[in-house]
Formats: sequence, C-alpha cells, structure tokens
Amino acid sequence: MNKFYVIKSLCYRAWLGTHTNKGRIVEILLFPVSQLAIWGLFLYADLVEQSVAEQLFLINLVWAFATAIQTQANIVMMSDFWSGEFPELFRSGIDEKSYIVSILLSGLAFGMVTMIASMFLSWWVFDISLEVMLPLIYSLPCYLMFSLALAVFAAAIIIRLNHSYGFIAFSILTFIVMLSSPYTPVENLPAALRGIALFSPIGLVFEFIRNGDTSLLYKSFVISIVIFILSSIYYFSVFKRLRKKGDFFNL
Repeated sequence: MNKFYVIKSLCYRAWLGTHTNKGRIVEILLFPVSQLAIWGLFLYADLVEQSVAEQLFLINLVWAFATAIQTQANIVMMSDFWSGEFPELFRSGIDEKSYIVSILLSGLAFGMVTMIASMFLSWWVFDISLEVMLPLIYSLPCYLMFSLALAVFAAAIIIRLNHSYGFIAFSILTFIVMLSSPYTPVENLPAALRGIALFSPIGLVFEFIRNGDTSLLYKSFVISIVIFILSSIYYFSVFKRLRKKGDFFNL
C-alpha cells in the first residue's frame, strides 16, 4: 500500500470530518480567538507598561497556538476512538506510522489556520504591528515541534491506557505551561520549579519573548526534537506491545 496515498487519504478524511462539523470548527477557533480578545483588550487597557503588555499578549498567543496544534491532532485520533473506527483502520491495512503522520499533519493544518486568523485579527482589530509579532514568528519552529512531540506522546499514552484517558489530550500542554513560568521571569520561581521551566521548550520560548535571547530558541528546539524522538519510540513500542499481547483490536 502506497504510504503517501494512505497519509493523503487519512488527512482528507480528517478534513471531511472537521469542515462538515460546525462544533469542531468553533472548537478549533474558540480558544485562540478568546485569548486574542482577552489579552488584546488587556494590551489596550494601559494597566501595565506597554512592553510588558505586549509580552503577555505574545505569550498567550504562543500558548493558544501550541494548544491548537497538539489538541487538534489528538482530537482527530479521539474521534476515531469515539466512532469505533480506530481498530478498523488498522484492520484495513493502515500502519501506525502513516496514521501518526496523518494526525500530526491534520493538527498542524488546523493549528496554522488558527495562527493565521489570529495574526490577521491582531493587526485588523488591535492594530498590532508585524514588529511586535516578530518574536511569535521567530519562535514558531520551537513551539510547533514541541506541540507535535506532545501530540505523539499523548497519543501513545491514550492508546496504551485506552480512550477513557482522553482527558490527557486536553490537559497535558496546559499542565506543562503552568510549570513553565508563563507570567513571571524564571528567576522569580522557587528553586524547585526553576529547573523545570528552564528545561521546558515552551518555557524557553516564554523567556525568549521576555528578554530576546535567541540562544534560548536553539535550546528549546533541540529539546523539542529530543522529546519528539523519545515520544515516537514510545508510540511505536506501544503498538508492538499491544500486538504481542493480542489486545490491539480490543481498543
């Protein structure tokens, strides 16, 4: 079976299941647009210095975009669980590599749609210049790769434990963000949490937005790549274990 054709077909299937579902479309756009509205209005409220308000605005957009990519990739998989089609896909001959690539591409596509829409609204509604948005663009490879790595990891855990643990898809990134010092400099954290924030790829992106140190982006990207590789190894090991035990088609 041609893998390119399989991946293309699976992505098209995910797109059909999304664009015909108005609830899914609202779900994809709701969190990023809500974050944009809340922090865009905060930016205009003059409650803090302009530079601080801009940093908070960008940090929350990074959070929203990363969440959109990761959760939408995992929701494509959860939709297969909820419909009972997940084991049937693999009975039809689809392999786990083609499947994970297709859900990552789907999540990436949905996430990029929200990013483009949000950046347009930032300019159109709040008159935010491209210069202000540049840190968001520069750090894109870092939080994009981290989101994809988490999507693979969450997929592996949910497949391993069963789909009743689907809440992991919606909470894992938020949990990591809250440990990554989104609203205060890392040095203000307790010592026990400081190391976590400095090792978190998205925490390093937050620090870059605050201080402009581009070396943090290199570190963030490398750590994201390592997490992606380890998550992929775990993902394929889960499939191998389930097939060995004979539990795969009981998912």
